Amino acid sequence: MEQVRSFVGSTYVSRNGNGTDVGGVFYGRKDGEQIHVTTWRPIVRGKDATAHFYLDSKDEQNLGRMLKSAGSDPTLDGTEVVGWFRSRSKGEPVLDSQDIRFHEKLLDLPWQFAMVIRPSHQRPAEAGIFLRNSEGDFEPNHPTAKMSLLPGPVGVSANAVGSVAIPDVTLFDGYSAPKRSFPMRLVASVLALAVFVAFGAIFLLQWNEQREAALRPADGLGFELVFDGEDLKARWNPASPAILSADNAQLLLGGERVQLSHAELAQGFLRVPMKPGGLGDTEVSLRVGDREEVAQLITAAR
Repeated sequence: MEQVRSFVGSTYVSRNGNGTDVGGVFYGRKDGEQIHVTTWRPIVRGKDATAHFYLDSKDEQNLGRMLKSAGSDPTLDGTEVVGWFRSRSKGEPVLDSQDIRFHEKLLDLPWQFAMVIRPSHQRPAEAGIFLRNSEGDFEPNHPTAKMSLLPGPVGVSANAVGSVAIPDVTLFDGYSAPKRSFPMRLVASVLALAVFVAFGAIFLLQWNEQREAALRPADGLGFELVFDGEDLKARWNPASPAILSADNAQLLLGGERVQLSHAELAQGFLRVPMKPGGLGDTEVSLRVGDREEVAQLITAAR
């Protein structure tokens, strides 16, 4: 399933999100009421194929030859076609009339399934699985089951997220999804998934809060004094909420009071020329509204 997700995602990204649809065939075996998917093969389309998943007569002939030659492939020994998939880059993961026609032409056994995958840049790929109902028909807008395809090692995403919602179908060899005849096990799996999602949501909220806190400007003025040549430079944080909302601001240097304009506040510093002999120990402060921060000018520090 990770291979399929990567295959669908890479072709989706390659068109800068505009989307090109692809498809493939699932191989495996049927064991009682369970379908085991063990491998897959992509459906090859011609060079002139459109973004929408559609097979012309030549493509269908190539697919037919591929299916016939599967018997001579040692890696497919003991398997048969159990289903197929296609991606749908636009719209919901549902079947259309062409998909149903394709399925009925390719797969004639009532238990063989179809999967429609909706890729996404921002979220896990969503997939709908379709099986014929008791009358032998598909419900194209209502998948038998839904699942999410998360990036990760082969099988982990299906086991952790998707399999609990897929009755009678296994997504990889060695794991069987809960049967409908055991609803308590299904309920337990859904509850476990809900707990997993809840913890994930809490983690994301905490991470986002920490991130916003790190990006949030400090409440203080960030006032400090540095010497720049013969001048004294007073610096502050122009992004401080107190400075951004200030109606007035003053720099108090000894007995001198300097009124700061909004433009001076926005640049974050002010050069204060010092007179010869006027570099004694001095207390300098920045007063913004009702807030004030003090820095000590010490002659020896120069």
